[in-house]
Amino acid sequence: MQVSPERIRHIAARHPEWMPLCLAHMADVLAAPEYLGYRPERDIRRVEFVRRVGSERRLLLVAVKFLDHRNEAWVSTAHPLKTP
Repeated sequence: MQVSPERIRHIAARHPEWMPLCLAHMADVLAAPEYLGYRPERDIRRVEFVRRVGSERRLLLVAVKFLDHRNEAWVSTAHPLKTP
């Protein structure tokens, strides 16, 4: 699985405060998610992986797009989730 430089730039440009959390824990979320999400109405190729990470146990979502025709999977976004 790859995280493209474009996706890293996207996270850094739009939400630089998320960058350290996302980069430090993306692999953990993908390796052992607590939750999986699938919203086919949004994109049938996208699966969302979620896990509590860091000392604050924040929920981190890492969305992966599976490109079957290319036999690839790409991280399309990563961000912490708001909790009530």
